[in-house]
Amino acid sequence: MDKKLNSIQSNNNDGIKASKFIDTVEKISAVVKSVGIDLKPYTTLELPYFTKLKDEAQNKALNNLETYYRICQQTVVGGKSLRDTAALTWFAIKEFGYRPPSELFNYINNENVIEIHTADGIQVFRNFEFYKYCSYTLEDLSCRPWNEIFEHDEKLIPDILAISGRVLSGAVKSPIPANIGPYLIKEVDSDKRLLLKSTFHYISPLFNSSGIPVAHIVIESGELVGSTGQTRALPPIEHRPKT
Repeated sequence: MDKKLNSIQSNNNDGIKASKFIDTVEKISAVVKSVGIDLKPYTTLELPYFTKLKDEAQNKALNNLETYYRICQQTVVGGKSLRDTAALTWFAIKEFGYRPPSELFNYINNENVIEIHTADGIQVFRNFEFYKYCSYTLEDLSCRPWNEIFEHDEKLIPDILAISGRVLSGAVKSPIPANIGPYLIKEVDSDKRLLLKSTFHYISPLFNSSGIPVAHIVIESGELVGSTGQTRALPPIEHRPKT
């Protein structure tokens, strides 16, 4: 009897979480679409990727999405446009309790793709410009490992890890040139299977209240190269040396 009751409670909890997930990604999708960018919340209501996650991972995905939606709300309440990348990024930094270098926003414009990653490599924020170069759903982006959904030049990984490590070591106090790219990124199994170019222009530490770097922000640009759908194999990635 106890086992049956526990099973029922577990199923109820799973259903509640799935419902919250659907509600949150639909709200984010609506917000993004309100500024003219198409972003699907999920492919099917069965949520194949979210439901496969363990409890802790589901909670983390939900928390990250709810935080993201809260950042969007705070930006709007603050009287700023969600396409105002500097404003949206500022509210994200504020929400996470980070402290940016004073000159950070001199490097950010509305055409930039912005990503914030924690010290352990988790992406906790992306601006709306990011979605112009991505055809994955919010479920994909929040519930699947990035090395499963994107393919990129592995020759660049040492460069990315090296500069990220330097920024997080405490040796860097302000934005520095990244000089990585342009390099090709392929969507592995999205609807459109987009192929794009990305360039890392600047990278900067973000600090906690004690002045310790706990995250970093990457300022990038993107360019759509094409879409192969699901009918053709993608061209091989070629590494372009840094100049």
